[in-house]
Amino acid sequence: MVHSTSRLAVIYKKPFFLQGAFWVLLILAVAWGISVHAQEADKKQSVQGQIDALEKEVAEIDGRLQDIQSQTKSLSREVEIFNNEIKKKQLELKRIGLAIRQADIDIATKSSKIDEIS
Repeated sequence: MVHSTSRLAVIYKKPFFLQGAFWVLLILAVAWGISVHAQEADKKQSVQGQIDALEKEVAEIDGRLQDIQSQTKSLSREVEIFNNEIKKKQLELKRIGLAIRQADIDIATKSSKIDEIS
């Protein structure tokens, strides 16, 4: 057993073994770091894609809301215009009614004058 232990001791003392083990461990650590970094980058990219999609949806909804709000404004404006036009027509009808009444009074007055003369 002494023989095998001394043999291992000789192997571990060799600088080549240490350098090789160091390089293997370094390469494995770098590869693992690159892999972890790539996975994190993929996750970040995936999450960013989801965020971008949500922001796009929110922007579309904002656009629709603005369209609806502008339609409401134009509809309420149209209703107000129609209400004012109705009021205007009602006043014109009253004016015509008063003009007819005035004409009736004029006709009655002139008719009574004609009756007096005759």
